[in-house]
Amino acid sequence: MFAVIRHYHFNPKDCAEIDRRIREDFVPIVKKAKGFVRYYWLDTGKGGGASFSVFFIGLCLHYARKAIV
Repeated sequence: MFAVIRHYHFNPKDCAEIDRRIREDFVPIVKKAKGFVRYYWLDTGKGGGASFSVFFIGLCLHYARKAIV
């Protein structure tokens, strides 16, 4: 297994829109990536958030990133 944790900073007034776009736009794309296991998003509500992505192997994460960009 291979996991990546990322931390983000954004304008607190954009929290709802970011949450929606992650749920509706990003997650459906990354779920199709080869080796995808799980994706978690935590929004602090104060202009910060963190994601936790899990894949079977690191190479799968590479392909997931290419699908998103």
